[in-house]
Amino acid sequence: MPPSVAQTLSHAGRAAKAGDLAAAEALFRQVLERYPGNRKARAGLKALG
Repeated sequence: MPPSVAQTLSHAGRAAKAGDLAAAEALFRQVLERYPGNRKARAGLKALG
């Protein structure tokens, strides 16, 4: 069973905090592939710069 959207966003946030921007971006994009309108994923990507 794949991780939930909430879990994926949580992992992306932790990766970003740890400085692993590539992993964070990949995870945010994973969410956006399934849910293009997801505000948290969009905001997370924007915050990465």
